[in-house]
Amino acid sequence: MARLRVLLVDDARSERLLLRHALTDVDRHLEIREAGDAAAALALYQRHPFDLVFVDIRMPGRDGLSLCRELRAFDRRARIAVVSHYSTREHVLEARDLGAIDFLAKPFAPARLERLLARVRGLAGDGTDGLPAAAVGVEDGAARPAGDRGIARRPDTGSVSAREGDPPVRPLPITGLRPWP
Repeated sequence: MARLRVLLVDDARSERLLLRHALTDVDRHLEIREAGDAAAALALYQRHPFDLVFVDIRMPGRDGLSLCRELRAFDRRARIAVVSHYSTREHVLEARDLGAIDFLAKPFAPARLERLLARVRGLAGDGTDGLPAAAVGVEDGAARPAGDRGIARRPDTGSVSAREGDPPVRPLPITGLRPWP
């Protein structure tokens, strides 16, 4: 199995280090490089494209979504996963429209990274680099984009559901913070 080349782009060195550790816990055979800003990331990618690029949204100068645009302009098959503490519906939809293959809200479970790496390995050469059309909902703490559907509150129970006819999902009370995986 060929080693996946992964680029981590985040202005916070500590966030890059956490993501690097999470990735190597999932797959010790990754070749991981880091960039602290969009300009450095684009320069690295232009020298040798990566199999997967993790991009933070909020960075000084050019933000992560601008970097997504530039990477896709340079290489329309670039596989980009947007990661952020700021996961609004607008961010998720814009990332999808820019061709991101996933959006991970921090913190996320290691299982999300496992599935993402498996998808990237499976995408090699098949041309299916976009996000799947799925209802907006929550999976392991991250919003999932699709269409123009939103979260609807059911008037009879006060619970929320992603689509008409979906079973209700009751919001859980926050009882404590869980440690970074």
